[in-house]
Amino acid sequence: MAKVPAGIIEKLRGVKERITSETGGSGIKYYKSRDGKSTIRILPGLGDNPDLFFRERGVHWHVGPNDDRVVCPNLTDDAGLPCAVCEAIAVLSKGTDEDKAMAREMRVRREYMFNIIDRENMSAGVQVWTAPPSVMGIIATFVEDPDYGAIWDPVDGTDFIVSRQKKGRIYDYSDSYLKRKSSMLAEDEKSIMALLEEAVNLHEIQGMVPTYDQTHRTLFGEKDEEAVGETASEPEEEPEEKSAPEPKEEPEAKPVPELKEEPKNTEGDDLANTIRERLSNLRKGK
Repeated sequence: MAKVPAGIIEKLRGVKERITSETGGSGIKYYKSRDGKSTIRILPGLGDNPDLFFRERGVHWHVGPNDDRVVCPNLTDDAGLPCAVCEAIAVLSKGTDEDKAMAREMRVRREYMFNIIDRENMSAGVQVWTAPPSVMGIIATFVEDPDYGAIWDPVDGTDFIVSRQKKGRIYDYSDSYLKRKSSMLAEDEKSIMALLEEAVNLHEIQGMVPTYDQTHRTLFGEKDEEAVGETASEPEEEPEEKSAPEPKEEPEAKPVPELKEEPKNTEGDDLANTIRERLSNLRKGK
């Protein structure tokens, strides 16, 4: 891969990291991958970190009686922030078969965020894609190949062919690949810079996590006027149901990091019994 021209590098370093009230909520445009094949281009990271082109975070699914999706405050760059859902999972995992099934439903799932452009819908501009681990695994494999290298490079990077197929209850991305031929992000330097300036600060989105109290209220289905985690995001894919097998290319799920703080409002077995009873009753509609 050729080096990026010095002029582009200097301008890239001068791009202001961009998160405002407009992009902090519904102003963020999220990309939804389509069945079949589609072509996207991953953008570099912002400012002085063009190589930091992605962010990882954890999300709990099927939380509480309303089946909510909650960004996990315990699995971010600042891992260790207390999460009521993580606490509930730890308790339920030691309980009955019904308890363990409930814990598995709510387990944390990792997802990876990228700034991308949709080559088939360039008018949409820069969008944020929250992709599953299988996609990140494919991308990482190509990046490690010296024939590809910095695939996010705005001048000498390459496009990503996303192949999505529904297999049973899951989406299969195993046929996705990077084009071997490099290409420019856009047709000229001015257009490239316009796209780079439109990119969203993924670190800021990653940091938009709920408080402990918000995760607790969501867990037990209590009304909360404040946003729980990130409300603007649309999940890239529905998680597999309880009986569905894990995708073959998915890496084994890592254990949830141990909380750095002691669980709040806990009294040993009393907490376990409270969680079991309340969640069981809520799920049964009592």
